[in-house]
Amino acid sequence: MKIPVLIEPISHERYRATASEPFVGSVEAETPDAALAKLKERIDERLAQGARIALIDLPSGTNPWLDMAGVFHDDPFFDDWQQAIADYRRGIDEDPNAP
Repeated sequence: MKIPVLIEPISHERYRATASEPFVGSVEAETPDAALAKLKERIDERLAQGARIALIDLPSGTNPWLDMAGVFHDDPFFDDWQQAIADYRRGIDEDPNAP
């Protein structure tokens, strides 16, 4: 499993590695690699103490926006409408008096 970890300098020769849920934690060390290794050790300790990682499947609901997908597929005015929008935006962008 791979998780994102933020590694950032906190002083001239110190770095902080921070992970988010479900591995909330932050450690400091002398190098970025040392900070990352130290954070991994902390996570490994939690797992060794019985912590578990599990995934659950949730039913996907319907997205009402997807129900509308393609409604203009065969509409002869849709392309004209899109062109009018593009022309309007281009006119606004080229207007020297526009805010």
